Amino acid sequence: MALKAEAKAIINGLNLIRVCDEHHYPVYADSKRENWLIISGVGQTKVGEATKYLSDVSDAQRWTVWVNIGIAGSKNGKYGELFIVDKVTQDRSKNCFYPGTVVKTKLKKSNLLTVDKPVLDYEEVNLVDMEAAAFVMVASKMSCRELILVMKVVSDGPNDSIKNLTAQRVSELISLNFKSIFEHIKKMTALAELEKIRFYTPKIYFDILRRWHFSVSQAYDLKKLILRWEVATPSIDVMDMIGKFSSSREVIGYLKDNLNNYEIDWNKL
Repeated sequence: MALKAEAKAIINGLNLIRVCDEHHYPVYADSKRENWLIISGVGQTKVGEATKYLSDVSDAQRWTVWVNIGIAGSKNGKYGELFIVDKVTQDRSKNCFYPGTVVKTKLKKSNLLTVDKPVLDYEEVNLVDMEAAAFVMVASKMSCRELILVMKVVSDGPNDSIKNLTAQRVSELISLNFKSIFEHIKKMTALAELEKIRFYTPKIYFDILRRWHFSVSQAYDLKKLILRWEVATPSIDVMDMIGKFSSSREVIGYLKDNLNNYEIDWNKL
């Protein structure tokens, strides 16, 4: 998040605490180190650097959900209205970025223009901010597009001058939308679990590679089979079952035969 006033409601709502005073940016996390927040300051350069910095200090994984929450100007939106951004355009380059919007929601969607200087003429933009383009550009290098989320609350527009904004009003805008924000983020975490499974490679896979010689295509097949084995028969040590074989071809053949004859009740997973 760009502003401390924006972050206040999130910090309080998730019981986050300041992690360390020695960080280059204010960094917060919960007691389990599952939810992290960084305050970047205003501007694309700062948010880009802060996003990468947070990835490093939090040891973020490839299945991490990345979220940019903040205020935005709007020509059409009502003051205090929450939007999910489905397209971000960087004003200076005209490059477009597409955050994830696959999760079903009743929240309104809108495109957003990221500018370098505050915009007072709202005639040409649905939503406008000063950070999202850089955030999406950096986050997309660290996680898949479907796990990147941009959420903006309308803070100013033709009938609500940006000059009337105060830190208290900004905090209230985020606080009033806190429930809706995190109802949607919880849905995103379900996608993250699926992505985690996709990236997760059991240790036994590497043990098998070291014991038998596998071609590139066989190693690819083996990984898929081991992932299936971990789901289907987690209580059975696969090495006990394949240890007698002398070749990679026999190993793969055994795994395929057993897994193809095993039916998983996916409704119980």
